[in-house]
Amino acid sequence: MFPMVSIILPAYNRENLILETLNSVTAQTYQTWECLVIDDGSTDRTAEIVKDFARKDPRILYHLRPDLYPKGACGARNYGLSLSKGEYIQWLDDDDLLGPNKLELQVMALENSDKNLVATCAWDLFWHGKTLELNDILDGIEFTDCEGFFSKMTKTRSFIPPLAYLTPKKIAIEAGEWNTKLRINQDAEYFTRVILASNKIINVKNCYVLYRSHEAKRISSEKNSERLYSLIYSLRLMHAHLKAKKIESKSFFNMKLQRVFFGFWHSDKEVLEKHSFFFKEHDINLKLSRYYMLRYYIYKKIYPLYKKYLK
Repeated sequence: MFPMVSIILPAYNRENLILETLNSVTAQTYQTWECLVIDDGSTDRTAEIVKDFARKDPRILYHLRPDLYPKGACGARNYGLSLSKGEYIQWLDDDDLLGPNKLELQVMALENSDKNLVATCAWDLFWHGKTLELNDILDGIEFTDCEGFFSKMTKTRSFIPPLAYLTPKKIAIEAGEWNTKLRINQDAEYFTRVILASNKIINVKNCYVLYRSHEAKRISSEKNSERLYSLIYSLRLMHAHLKAKKIESKSFFNMKLQRVFFGFWHSDKEVLEKHSFFFKEHDINLKLSRYYMLRYYIYKKIYPLYKKYLK
């Protein structure tokens, strides 16, 4: 008997992309799955496209997010999880793609291992016409614990997108729901809890997922501030989750907060200063901001010349 995988797919106004995403689901070599498409209130043809697809494949299940669950992808995901019947949970956004053997190889790896593991795999940031260049962040590592995982994220200065994971449902339940108050970095906060609820992460070879790149959109400074508050809040939650388990993660948060500092210091200085204690706890003293900016400016000027010289 093959275990069921519940693919939870929040959807919102993706009439131009969701068909490609659903095709990547039905193309799976592993056939025992249900795909719960949770419509977050689309006003385009998304619902029509999904319902038409579902008529051809009854494993595709269309649901409209009820008002009981907050609007947004996180609310839709939480509703999808409440409906799911599978032993494993595959999170998938409405514009991303699963490699054809992704579910098969990850289910096989988890079924043949300790049941309290989470699986991940290689991925690529993609757009049409791009050559496939897979990122295998945990390359050379078969199993790692939470500390090893965050250490690897720090060294590679990278991340693993949500669709690369396959999570046993019991771990997803233990980890808790997606945080609907976060506007950005929700996935990192959520998967911190998932990883902490598992014994280890297993890196499954020879499969991959594709994480779509979109053109950046201009947002107002007010929107920037809202996103910044959410970003810092998510990082503080992640830090609290790890600290509660006595897991050392200073280097990881130093790396993340450096990015926040250089990205927002000129536009949202007041917001950063309200969290100065959190920065200082991770060896970033905002009173030295001029020194940091000068050093960053010099690096940006000199490093490209250094790379050119090495060539």
